Amino acid sequence: MKSKKRLTMFAFLFPLMLVVGILISLVYSLNYDDFPGINWPVAVALAVFLDLFFTWRYRRDLKDNQKTA
Repeated sequence: MKSKKRLTMFAFLFPLMLVVGILISLVYSLNYDDFPGINWPVAVALAVFLDLFFTWRYRRDLKDNQKTA
């Protein structure tokens, strides 16, 4: 059951984090490159990293709340 909740959370957050990764990549490209564009491998890697981080953080907070309740 825990893994199903984690996968659902991951699937829900991934599109949002992909948009964030694309925006970060585009802003970086506009500021530091001569030819602005989206670096797709970096954007996807950022999305996966941020998604894993927020999924882990949410599960950790949920466990802390269950211990105190």
